[in-house]
Amino acid sequence: MKKNLFMVAAVALMAMVSCNKEEVNQSGPEVAPEPSYYVEFTAQIDNEETPAPSPAQAQTQTRTAYDKTNNTTKWIDGDLISVNGKKFRIKELAADGLSATFINAEELGEDFGAPFTAIYPYNATEGSAVVPSTQTVTDGTFADESVVTVAYSAENNTLSFKHVTSVVKFQVATEGVSELTFSSSVALAGTISVNANEGGEPTYEATAGSKTITVKPASGTFSVGETYYVSVLPTVGEAGTKVDFAIKTEGVTVKSGNVNFKRNIVMDAKTIEVKYVRLSPSSCWLYGGTRFAVNMFNASYNEWHDLKGSGKGYYQCVVPEHLLDATVIFCRMNPNTTENNWTNRWNQTADLTMPTAANNCYRINENSWDSGKWSNISYKTLYLKPNSNWLQSKPKFAAYFYSGSNNEWVTMMDSDKDGYYECLNTSSYGTVIFVRLDADESDDSGHEEYNTWDAKWNQTGNLTVPTNSNNLYTINSGSWDAGKWSVK
Repeated sequence: MKKNLFMVAAVALMAMVSCNKEEVNQSGPEVAPEPSYYVEFTAQIDNEETPAPSPAQAQTQTRTAYDKTNNTTKWIDGDLISVNGKKFRIKELAADGLSATFINAEELGEDFGAPFTAIYPYNATEGSAVVPSTQTVTDGTFADESVVTVAYSAENNTLSFKHVTSVVKFQVATEGVSELTFSSSVALAGTISVNANEGGEPTYEATAGSKTITVKPASGTFSVGETYYVSVLPTVGEAGTKVDFAIKTEGVTVKSGNVNFKRNIVMDAKTIEVKYVRLSPSSCWLYGGTRFAVNMFNASYNEWHDLKGSGKGYYQCVVPEHLLDATVIFCRMNPNTTENNWTNRWNQTADLTMPTAANNCYRINENSWDSGKWSNISYKTLYLKPNSNWLQSKPKFAAYFYSGSNNEWVTMMDSDKDGYYECLNTSSYGTVIFVRLDADESDDSGHEEYNTWDAKWNQTGNLTVPTNSNNLYTINSGSWDAGKWSVK
């Protein structure tokens, strides 16, 4: 075996510009021994192919290095390509990043020669590439090594890369969304066998396809209003073939449509809004270790959905796309059952109109089994840290809020089992009293779960709810009534 030193001048993977639907070669900066090229193409949105139709031009790139000013993509140090199944690394990077000289990173052998097929990203199997089924994205860029491109040269060492994949761009309108799932009736990702077609339009065949792509933001949650890009396999079939496509979170579809994913084209999924219904149970509803569910129905659908604990004192579920106009009934369910139905229901609210964004949490009135009011979970969360005195004799804790003649008891829960008890100030009351209660004390009706002053063991003074960042009231060591505010 002889060790060849084979050098490839390769183009930047792609740049998106307007008003040109073809991939064309244009002269770029020279890199010896052959000139390099870059590619321009249009990312346009066809009205008939988007779930939320609107013509648009997209700006994106195949690498994470992106020049937004010039709308170009760039090679970056560390990029690897495969040429006839052999690994090549960057030897020299042009100053503008649009072209690079690659050199072999392994021994090539005597049979290595033209014609040449190159693939980005590098894969050890000749002619093979992977569109990841999990893609971690940041604003304005693809996940690393997710956009497959291919180049072909019949006889020389100049390569001009073309996209194999399609792209979906989107924004998220809801705070706190940590994961989305793209799903389809056909493969969206997976291992593919790539055909460079001697420099013509590249094609692929899925050898191990996945019908879902899990999309995660690098920052932990998607930033509202920022633009993200996901690489997907183009739709295979006759021209104009459309496939079912859905965007889900927590297993629930929040946007869907019939889509034709085209190679080299960006589909704009527009803004994705995730709507939740939330329940803040009273101490009555928490009694007996119960679980919670919601029944949602409209003219076409009637569905049950489990409500999951948020760790912040309320329970929630995602509203499916087809139930955004539904009527809502929150239910307290028998904890010894798993199926949601009316037989397994212990208590319920009345029929409720789907909430607006401003009032997105339904709070069961304290000392009630069926009534409540809509509120907003953006109200201040308060925390109580009891000392060893307050923890004696297995008490329960509550907050008594009041402002003028309005008042409300709110049960405090150790939702995260970390020793901090919490509740929401659901109506922005100005004053709060933290109370240590006898968990076994009953009211006149025999309800031990009710909060009443008759069950009080200890209490703080009348405390002004902080308007600054303070949100934790800690009972002083050795005290039965005094404490101080701080930041949790």
